[in-house]
Amino acid sequence: MNKRSVRSKLAYAPLAVLIACSLLLLPTLSSLPRLAFGPGRDDVYAPSATPDFARYDELHTLSPHEFPIDEPDRRVIIVGDLHGKYKYLKNLLDSISYNPPKDVLVHVGDVTAKSSLPKALTLLNFLSSNNITGVRGNHDQNVVEWRGWLNWIHTLPGGSDWLADETAKWAHAHDKGTKLKIWNQRRRNECKKNDCGFWWKRIPKSWRLFGDHFKIAEAMTVQDYEYLIRLPLKIHVPSANAFIIHAGLLSSDPKYPPDHHKQPLARRPIVPRPREGIENIPLMRRRQESRILTEVEPNTDPYINLNLRSIQGTEPTRAHKGLPWSNIWNRDMSNCQGYQDTVSKDALPCYPSTVVYGHAASRGLDIKRWTVGIDSGCVTGNRLSALIIGGPIPSDEEEDNNGDSDGQDQAILGTTNPLDEEEDEMDAYAYIDDDILADEDEEDEEHYGEYDEDEGQNAEGEADDDDTEANKKKKPKKKTPKTPKVIPFGDNRQARIVSVPCHK
Repeated sequence: MNKRSVRSKLAYAPLAVLIACSLLLLPTLSSLPRLAFGPGRDDVYAPSATPDFARYDELHTLSPHEFPIDEPDRRVIIVGDLHGKYKYLKNLLDSISYNPPKDVLVHVGDVTAKSSLPKALTLLNFLSSNNITGVRGNHDQNVVEWRGWLNWIHTLPGGSDWLADETAKWAHAHDKGTKLKIWNQRRRNECKKNDCGFWWKRIPKSWRLFGDHFKIAEAMTVQDYEYLIRLPLKIHVPSANAFIIHAGLLSSDPKYPPDHHKQPLARRPIVPRPREGIENIPLMRRRQESRILTEVEPNTDPYINLNLRSIQGTEPTRAHKGLPWSNIWNRDMSNCQGYQDTVSKDALPCYPSTVVYGHAASRGLDIKRWTVGIDSGCVTGNRLSALIIGGPIPSDEEEDNNGDSDGQDQAILGTTNPLDEEEDEMDAYAYIDDDILADEDEEDEEHYGEYDEDEGQNAEGEADDDDTEANKKKKPKKKTPKTPKVIPFGDNRQARIVSVPCHK
């Protein structure tokens, strides 16, 4: 080998060393938060650079053992939105002689927020310690996202120091009477040209630092956080032909007629037929119910799962104005006429299923044949309600002695008569009429309606979407029908409604 060849190879040695070092460092670099890297600081707010704080769990399917409505000595107890009201949950469970070894307790989400921090943590600890079944609510989602953000920001060099500095600044401003919303806006503007702007860009613009959800997220235990993460957006119970969800579910896509070939209820499900030639109806129902979750497009959107209230035109919305989504569900389910070959006009080849939900406190107990809304506004001083399925149905005298009626007939704001299918109202809303309800509520797209405990508003200054006190001010309270204590549930079962009074 001549000297020139040796010198040529030595010239490439530094480059080889650099490449080798880069390969060794690559796994370390790739494991760090993506926001810490990029061509410059202007890229740190890119959506693709932020970690996934949502941690969605789309669906849990419960077995008959996990939802024991056909066992005579067991009950399923589904409670409405709790919002940290552990005291009233305990009152309700005591009034019905809740038996944890046998009864299954289920909640419909929004277990956090709108209460004092100690109360919120007490309820959350009870639920997580006992691994209570439930679904995630929009307020729970905010807490999950803030905890994910906190866990991440503390891993970044300088992140903990910056957060401590902002905490001190907010405490000083709060002592002077500054509102949280104003302070957040002011700090974002002040930091645009300062080093602190690098950190504020790491907070999504719709989030409000040090708000109600932030404080719960910061104070809750790892066990509480893991419990909230495990809560799914939806629960399906095939043995009961039922769904549990926080806000709402659509049986058909409003963009198409109910009998359109794209609608899952308009198509007879195909399953293997047994040798005897007898159709497997339970399997067919399960297949069709699963398609409601996966083929009705709005049902695949987590935001809609957590916030749905109404349909405006053909669009699902969290606004109060519009056709309640439950009307569409009950319309379609009332048209289900089984899987026989000959059907009447408007009939659909399906069997009906039931949805139990919360979220809509302004509508109170909203009981229809195939939907049961059980958020009766405990957090605003109304009542905490529960749906009990299975077990013996007690007499009226026994219920009164247990105290669940509290001397009232449960005439709660928004209660609807289960026999009233509101056919005239349904006729007024065509599924493809773009002129329906042109006067739309302004949508709140900010962090699922970030709640400001200083003002009782969401992040855009609107009354929170499930705040019944705010809605009472909008229009006079209507005289509503009395809520029945026993209601039909599913094909041929009965369930009962119980409630206890709450105080602010």
